[in-house]
Amino acid sequence: MMPSDRRRTVRAAAMLFFAWLAFYLLQAAISMALPPRSALAPRDWLAIDVTIAALWTGLSAAIVRWHAKVRAYTPNPLLVGLAHVPLLVIAAVTDAWLARLVIHILNPATAAIPFWATVFYYADFDLVSYVAIVAISEALTMRRAAAARERRERRLETAMQRARLDILEMQLGPHFLFNALGTVAELAHEAPASAAFMLRQLAASVRAALGTRRGEVTLGEELVAVEPYLDIQRLRFADWLRLDYRIDDSCVDCLVPRFVLQPLIENAIRHGLRGRERPGTIEISASIDSGSLLIRVSDDGVGLGRTGTNGHGIGLSNVRERLRILYGGEDRVRLIDSAPGAVAEIRVPVRRRGDANLLVAEHELDADDGSIATPAPSASRPRVAATRAAIIGGAWLTCAAVWAQQSYFYLFLRHRLDASSWSEIIRFDGSNAGLWMILTPAVLWIVPRLHDRVASAWARAVTHAVLAILVTLLHVELLRRLTAPGSALFSSIYRTNFIVDLVVYFVLVAIASRASLAAWIRARDESAEDLSRQLATLEARASALQTVPSALLTAVDRIAENIGRDEEVTERQLARLGDYLRAALDTTSDDGTTPERRRRLDNAAAELRASGVSLAAAPT
Repeated sequence: MMPSDRRRTVRAAAMLFFAWLAFYLLQAAISMALPPRSALAPRDWLAIDVTIAALWTGLSAAIVRWHAKVRAYTPNPLLVGLAHVPLLVIAAVTDAWLARLVIHILNPATAAIPFWATVFYYADFDLVSYVAIVAISEALTMRRAAAARERRERRLETAMQRARLDILEMQLGPHFLFNALGTVAELAHEAPASAAFMLRQLAASVRAALGTRRGEVTLGEELVAVEPYLDIQRLRFADWLRLDYRIDDSCVDCLVPRFVLQPLIENAIRHGLRGRERPGTIEISASIDSGSLLIRVSDDGVGLGRTGTNGHGIGLSNVRERLRILYGGEDRVRLIDSAPGAVAEIRVPVRRRGDANLLVAEHELDADDGSIATPAPSASRPRVAATRAAIIGGAWLTCAAVWAQQSYFYLFLRHRLDASSWSEIIRFDGSNAGLWMILTPAVLWIVPRLHDRVASAWARAVTHAVLAILVTLLHVELLRRLTAPGSALFSSIYRTNFIVDLVVYFVLVAIASRASLAAWIRARDESAEDLSRQLATLEARASALQTVPSALLTAVDRIAENIGRDEEVTERQLARLGDYLRAALDTTSDDGTTPERRRRLDNAAAELRASGVSLAAAPT
């Protein structure tokens, strides 16, 4: 066992011991407060309570382990209950034996009573204590299972975000090529060597983007990766384009999404150089502002209002969506109409290598995560109500029978049967159970609503403590009126009831919490199934997109080799490549692959091959 595990075990054992000690000290306080008062001195009570608390701390560990083994073997509640009977008997016998031993050591003159009378005297305490351990264990198991379901859902959501990001990143390469083909076609006639250079730079730019599979790169790496694209623009516009850089040194090692600058620069060129009669300037700047990396690509052109939009409609929207996935729902892309020109601005958190990676799924835990089988789906409301009523009624009728038998055997072993008749025993224990049969639905109804409205654990604990006292007082008062109206509420007659009722309340809290968690787990399982289906769809789209860039790069390399040899062939190949790009982008859009889109893609691939350009792969 690792030191940290050992510390957690010791801490849990200490907390459990003090919880049991508090319970038995409360029992001792009630015994000393209610007339006739106990003959034991406070220090004797403390010694007894410390000993019994230590015993039940050990028993709790054994009961929890046994319950886990039984639950793993069978989920049937009846079989689970029967499997606990032997350990319950062992616990009751051990508790009685140890209590007698400590009392004898502390006060040897104490009158001895039959051993089995002691066992039956403490039987109700032992029973509710045992049931409380099982109920709390079951609630904690459900809580761990709920946490495991929540982790699984987060992993699926992270995987979906990662798949979406991969799709968006892989869409940029074909989009980038598509938007540049017109310029290449123009240059193929006028300057074949320049057209071939442009195609090779296009391929280099796409390869640079695809070669980095990390979601983020440093700004310095991104500036280097965008250089092939800038070379293309310098070639296209020659004396018409000037590029200025204002990059703060502190920004160079900041992390940014890969392939994020090219769409911003493309947007600036579209707005900055269209419709003007003199050379233009594009400025790329980066600075740190209020803990954020601020990247701006500005131009001195005609502004946003006087330019249309070209391209395939992916560029800036692609960047906006990728930033949303990586950094949150806030819109981190701004287009500003300045005087003159326009500014495309993005703002992302300052992050550097060594910081926690984004969109990294949680590792599966090898240790026990509380995983359980998915709870059965809820039946119809009337059926659920009828089943719950039957279970509550059956459980409390069983308790009434057990309590009556306990009372009878205790009186029998103490030779006191003449003090109480069977009818009195049945009346008292039947009324006791009957009142709880009425109060149980109310408690089960209150608990989940209380948990929904009170978020703080301490506030819940205080509220439950107050409710436990109120429910106990109500139950005992009603029991007094039904069975012994002339007796006092705070008397030794109800000493056991005060203690048992408090435990019963918290057992019902554990049961209600388990039921709420079971419903929550069902909802999480349904959500996880839906997320799994969505993830499978996204992964299929990502798989289809993965083959597009490799096929395109093969085609681009082949066309670059042929430029200048035959203008007619080159023109046809570029046109067919454009058709293929358009079909590929349509196929991998959010609407997915349809038979019609698939047919168009196959036709475009066939026509591209017919033009003399082979494809290494095609999306499936």
